[in-house]
Amino acid sequence: MKNMLRLIGNKMFLFDQRIEIISKRKTSEKLLLYLQQQKEYYQTNSFIIPYNRQELADFLGVDRSGLSVEIHRLVKCGILETKGSWFRLNI
Repeated sequence: MKNMLRLIGNKMFLFDQRIEIISKRKTSEKLLLYLQQQKEYYQTNSFIIPYNRQELADFLGVDRSGLSVEIHRLVKCGILETKGSWFRLNI
């Protein structure tokens, strides 16, 4: 019973995070919120996400090309470093 409640609690927490992300209007807001959540989860500025670019775009509810443009823009601004699924958030 405790395990089941813990699993349900974890699913609800992840669902709540996803709703918060999807509710943002701009791709950059969605991406930065997701990366901030990952930073807090891993408790470090550097982390590997479990998605490739297309899967991340699907998760965030955005177009892959628009996501790539935003990632490139954030890298150019120095806010983000990335290589494949590895990210470093510099904020």
